[in-house]
Amino acid sequence: MQPTPLECKIQVKATKNRYKKIAIKISNLNRLIRTQMPVFICIIEYDEKDQEQSAYLVHIWKDIIGRTLKRMRELDVNGTGNELNKKTITIGYGNNEKLKVINGESIRKAIEICVPNGIEKYLEKKNEFLSNLGFENGAKQFTFTVSGKENFEALLDMALGINKKVILDKFVAYDKRFGILSNTPSFDEGDGELYFPDIKPYAMVKVKFKEQKLSPGVSFESKLYTSPLNRVVPKEFARLRIEGVFFNIVWTPFKNEFKINFSLGFEKRLTLKELREILYVLNIFKNSPNGVIMEFVMENHPFRFNINQDVNKMIDFSYLSSLYNISDMSLNICQKLRVPENDISVSINDLYRHSESIKKYFQIIFGNEKIIKLIFSIDKGDYNGESKIVYLKFFKTNIGNKVVGCVIGFIGMPTFINESEYQYELIPERLTIGPTLVAEEGEIIDNDEVNGIIEKFSEQFCKKDYFPIVSNKSILI
Repeated sequence: MQPTPLECKIQVKATKNRYKKIAIKISNLNRLIRTQMPVFICIIEYDEKDQEQSAYLVHIWKDIIGRTLKRMRELDVNGTGNELNKKTITIGYGNNEKLKVINGESIRKAIEICVPNGIEKYLEKKNEFLSNLGFENGAKQFTFTVSGKENFEALLDMALGINKKVILDKFVAYDKRFGILSNTPSFDEGDGELYFPDIKPYAMVKVKFKEQKLSPGVSFESKLYTSPLNRVVPKEFARLRIEGVFFNIVWTPFKNEFKINFSLGFEKRLTLKELREILYVLNIFKNSPNGVIMEFVMENHPFRFNINQDVNKMIDFSYLSSLYNISDMSLNICQKLRVPENDISVSINDLYRHSESIKKYFQIIFGNEKIIKLIFSIDKGDYNGESKIVYLKFFKTNIGNKVVGCVIGFIGMPTFINESEYQYELIPERLTIGPTLVAEEGEIIDNDEVNGIIEKFSEQFCKKDYFPIVSNKSILI
C-alpha cells in the first residue's frame, strides 16, 4: 500500500560565470528527457577561490522537453540528425530555480515540489509530453488538387457537411511535428476521394424569421457550421452553413449571397407548436413579395439579412398552403382542452389526413353554437317541456400521435317538432365543455368508460334543473 519511493537523476554542473545560462549537448538532453524518472540539472556557482556561492536546480520538464524535441526535428529534416553531440541548447536559470540553502535537505524539498502526486502520475505526464508535444496543430499536412468549378464547389460544400465526398486529381501527405514537414511524403497518390466523415457544428445559434423588421418573428435553435477551408481559399469563396430543423442556409459573407433549401419530411413528426411555427415561416416565404428577414447572433455580433428566394420552386405549396391554419386550430384545441402541446407529435401528413376532422372539431368548440341544430326523441312523459335541455355527447379527433376527445354539452330550450315520435329540435343557446380524454394513436377509447364520464358529468346539470339527454355514441369527427 506504500507509494513507490521517489528516485531521480541529477546531473551536476559547476560554473564560475554569472550569466545564468548553460549550454548542454542535445545528445545529453535527448537521454535525459527519455529517462523514466524525474531528471534535474544542479548548477553550482563558484567564486574565484572555488568557494560555492549559490546553487540552482533546473527541472527537465515540459519546456525543455519540447525545445529538445523541436531542435532534434529541425536537425533531422536538415540532414544533420546524426550530429546531436555537436549541437547544444542553452538553458537559463534564475531565482525560481535557486535553492535557499546549499544542502541536501534543500534539494530534497525542491524535488518533492516537482513531483507532488507520486512517481506514477509524474511519469504518465512526462510520457504524454514526449508523445504529444509538437502535434498540437496536427501530425500531418495534406496537399490535394481538384479540377473544375463543379469539384471545387463540391469541396467547399463537403467541408460544411453538405456533400459526402469529392474527387481529387492528386493527393500528397507529409508527416509534421512542431510545424516542420518531413522531407519525403508519407503518402503520394495520383488521384482519390476525399471525405470529411464527422463534421461537427461550430456553435448553436437562434435563427429568427420575420415578415418585417419590427415583427415578433419565429425563432429556431440551429447549428452553425464553419469551414476549415475558409482559411485557405480566396475570401470570396469563404462560406458558412446554418442548419435548422427544416432548412439549410449557405451564406457566402463576402459576396453577401444566400442559398436556402428546405428539408422537411412530410412524415417527420415534431411537436405541434414547432410544426405550426415551421408552417408559419413557409407561408411568409410564400406570401412575402419583398422576401423574409432572417436574424441571428454569432459571437455576440447580430446579423440581419433579407432572403428573397422563390420557394415555390422548392415546395409544393398547394399541399401546404392550408395546413398552417389546421396546425393553428390543432394548437388552439389542445390549449382549450388543456392537453399539453409538447405531448403531441405531429407530421405534415398527419395534419393533411385529418384536416377536415380537425376543422369540424374546432368549429364545434370555438364556432357559433347557433349554427348547430340537434334533433332527438324523448320518451313520452319524461320531459315536462319547461326545463332547458343539455344534450351531452362525446366527440374525438386525431391530432398527430394522439386521439383527443371531450364531452360537449349543448344547452337551450328545445322545440317540439313531431308529436307522433316525440321528436324535439334544439338550436343551442350555448355549449359547455366537460371532461377531456387523451389516448395514444390506435388506442381504443372504451365506450363504457366514456358513458360513465358522461353520466357523471350530467349529474351536475340535474342539480341545476336542466334536463340532461345523454348520447351513448361517441363521434369521431
